[in-house]
Amino acid sequence: MGTERFYWLKDQIDIEKEPYPKSKGGEGSGNFGHEGRPGEVGGSGEAGGGTPSGDKPSGEGGGGGSSNGGKHQATRDSLAAKQRKTGKEHLAVLDKDGNVVMELTGVSGTQVDFKPGQLDKIGKIPGATMIHTHPDDHSFSMSDMGVGISKGIVNQEVVTPDHVFKFSTNKKYTLQDANKFAEDYDKAVYSLSRKYAPKIKQGAMSLKQANVIVSHEAAETASKKWGFKYSMEKK
Repeated sequence: MGTERFYWLKDQIDIEKEPYPKSKGGEGSGNFGHEGRPGEVGGSGEAGGGTPSGDKPSGEGGGGGSSNGGKHQATRDSLAAKQRKTGKEHLAVLDKDGNVVMELTGVSGTQVDFKPGQLDKIGKIPGATMIHTHPDDHSFSMSDMGVGISKGIVNQEVVTPDHVFKFSTNKKYTLQDANKFAEDYDKAVYSLSRKYAPKIKQGAMSLKQANVIVSHEAAETASKKWGFKYSMEKK
């Protein structure tokens, strides 16, 4: 799951004048044929920022991910506390009963690496939920969702300082499906970048704030197209 950035907003403030790029791959893309990408989790983008005043993202509440009461909440709280203390991303895998069966510490504030075969193993745990932290309020990266799609990790959560984002599929999909989903996500990022670029240029919102919104709305848009469950819940 990589460290992509929402590069259209980062590098192309004149995005509203530019056509959708035809090339695949590169920073910000969801090309899962890229070697090594499925072995990483994270990539929440530029740190900082929050939801811009007056531009509250849609999708508060709702479905997405399993929720085994107190055990899930205790794990979320524990991971968030560890992120604050160490400055590194933290991840845990819970079984269907909410018991922690795997826990990993990231190599940075935005990335956790897996050993070969670990993601396949997680995908075979019935009813498992994989939870990881982001240091800012960004939703899932494309890589986060792509790994879940291609490895059969049907329930995922991202815990941020202000929100819990949830993403659920209903089965394991192919790598080709993950790449198609990534294309839909990239197109959503492009469209949303065009939407928010004028506000950035006018000073109505910062680049960081726009990236937070784009991460949420792009995930929401692509998930809806594929019939996946996705939600953002206020902590």
